[in-house]
Amino acid sequence: MSSILIIDDDIALRKTLSRLLIKDGYEIAEAGEYKEAVSRLETTIYNLILTDMRLDTGSGLKILEVSKRLHPETEVIIMTAFASVQSAVEAIQNGAADYITKPFKNEEFLFKVNRALERIDLRNEVRYLRQEV
Repeated sequence: MSSILIIDDDIALRKTLSRLLIKDGYEIAEAGEYKEAVSRLETTIYNLILTDMRLDTGSGLKILEVSKRLHPETEVIIMTAFASVQSAVEAIQNGAADYITKPFKNEEFLFKVNRALERIDLRNEVRYLRQEV
């Protein structure tokens, strides 16, 4: 079962996304602020992180940086209501798996989540096959 950390200060959105992902069989953890999110990242490895771009004392890009430093295999999707081409490019260049603009449709969101988790499965499969060869 894949574990996902949702980081967003909008509690209603966080709870909605949690319910949606739990319904699909994922293990979910939540954080409402930057410091709480970093604390969780320091103690737990997640398969996927869904983070808002704008957080109280940090940013989604800082979460991405911390995540890649601590757990390089973890995929990160940046969510934002304030989309710009520059921020999307910056997120992807820094290692984000994807970038999604709020508000989004559940189908679009689930597609991006599933695609990011499939990349992890493929990397693990390639690693396994290389060891076998």
